[in-house]
Amino acid sequence: MILANLPKSWPAVQAGTRTAIDVTLGEWAQLPDEALTEYADVIVGVFKHEVVSVFDIDGWTRDPDTNRITFTGTESDRWSHLIGGPNPGTRWTTGHGRPVKYLDTADVQWPAS
Repeated sequence: MILANLPKSWPAVQAGTRTAIDVTLGEWAQLPDEALTEYADVIVGVFKHEVVSVFDIDGWTRDPDTNRITFTGTESDRWSHLIGGPNPGTRWTTGHGRPVKYLDTADVQWPAS
């Protein structure tokens, strides 16, 4: 699971000028292939420590000029229960330079049934 912090881009979704797909799956820098191989099954958009979007990742491409990753995926039914809840990983803090964190999907709790 990839956790993507969206502090600057999510307000554009709220304003209707961008989409959740665009800002969550969009261009991400400094993602090593090893991390993508291990964690790129789900991407979770986080805004102000709350989950705002969740997509199952179908694939990804790396732009050869910018080295940025763009994911392809669909809204996740399996993980939709996370939306509106707290960030399932550790919180981002002021000065935390990396907008992406990784979390083993198996560590995320399913809702009580």
